Amino acid sequence: MVTRRLLAAASGPAGVIAVAVALTASIGFAATLTVTSAHLTVLEAPVGPPDGPGDPGGPGACPSPCVLTAVADAYVSNAEPSANFGSATVLRTNPHTTGQGPSTNHRLSYVRFDLATLPPGATISSATLTLHRESTGTRTYGVQPVSTHWEEGSVTWNDRPTVTGTEVQVQVTGSTATWNVTAHVQGFHAQPQSNHGWRLRDATNTANNTSVFRSREHSTGPGPTLIVTYTLPEGG
Repeated sequence: MVTRRLLAAASGPAGVIAVAVALTASIGFAATLTVTSAHLTVLEAPVGPPDGPGDPGGPGACPSPCVLTAVADAYVSNAEPSANFGSATVLRTNPHTTGQGPSTNHRLSYVRFDLATLPPGATISSATLTLHRESTGTRTYGVQPVSTHWEEGSVTWNDRPTVTGTEVQVQVTGSTATWNVTAHVQGFHAQPQSNHGWRLRDATNTANNTSVFRSREHSTGPGPTLIVTYTLPEGG
């Protein structure tokens, strides 16, 4: 939030006036005239957009339950180790191993959300990650927090990010896959610099089966979503 501070100094009957206007966000302008005897009045008012949900002058945070859409997603493939698929309309996964041995087309997907609209003092009650599947069959998928930065438009198999923490797995039979990622989001919220999103993998290592999910670039959607519920301290 930028605050405009107006200092108006006016002399007596002679009418000599000095005015200084300063913007506290390291932007300043001042114009002054010499005064000999003055009465000083300081007025402050917020101007410009709010800094964020914690700014008392802002419109507030994303209300609970907060529905977020992905800000980045991509998949990578060991069959095309230098290729980037950040603009693809789908996310793909293939298992690491199959019934016949190591996969020749191991695919992993990555997704990230911006959590900046969650209030700083919020207590995260629940967080659900949802992806919509276009492929069929019963498969088990795991999501795990990513520990290093990645860019949607440049990530490849060769420089794919590492993961950390606990993987959450679910078995999916229909078109919607949901994971309880409450503990992950609690960690991201407590340490925003650790939020690099999730890696998605196929944990069913029994067949070389490609799974397809809608990405945020999908023409009909919906893409990946994250629903977060939270509470605020009394008076928050």
